[in-house]
Amino acid sequence: MNPWLAAALALTLIAPPKPGKHEQWDAEIAKLEAKAAKRPDLHGGVVFTGSSSIKNWKTLSKDFNGIPVINMGFGGSELADAVFYIDRLALQYKPRVVVLYSGENDINAKVPVQRVFEDLKQFITLVHKSDPATRIIVVSLKPSPVREKHLDKVREYNRLAADYIKGIRNVEFADVFTPMMTSDGKFRDELYVSDRLHMTPTGYTIWTEILYPMVQKAILHR
Repeated sequence: MNPWLAAALALTLIAPPKPGKHEQWDAEIAKLEAKAAKRPDLHGGVVFTGSSSIKNWKTLSKDFNGIPVINMGFGGSELADAVFYIDRLALQYKPRVVVLYSGENDINAKVPVQRVFEDLKQFITLVHKSDPATRIIVVSLKPSPVREKHLDKVREYNRLAADYIKGIRNVEFADVFTPMMTSDGKFRDELYVSDRLHMTPTGYTIWTEILYPMVQKAILHR
């Protein structure tokens, strides 16, 4: 293939999302802000943001007992949405730590893996532009049985994210993918509710066991 044509195609694949795509979330973001406004003590705490796996974490405060956490997840969202709303979701609270889970919906919507990865890099860049000392924990994409056909792309994104994060100060990668699969690469059905996408309390227990010590360490070293 002509190298100029190849370059043009690559740029097309990672082109920014169309203007106006994100405004569908305005009402939900406003509700999250209203909820957060009632807890000014959470400023300087830990922001969890991303898609439904965060939004549906109903026991988040209990699971992170003793740590000031705020749930700013909005279900159905993509990583580009988290980037678009980053000021309202996270930065305005001047968090010591930001925990991000997003990208799974993007891949399911056939957004190219490289585009999702570029959005992750932009998210990290914007957080550290606001405050380089903010700790960021990027949660790997989980294996969802209902989205089995996308599993190779999920693995590809996780590899890109993990490799990239190794070289960035104050950013860590939390692998939830591996413990959510059996040793022989099968799905663990007990981790999912009937839609085979969202998690049971057992799934969140795994996430807590991985993320709690990471968040605790991040706060201590902030």
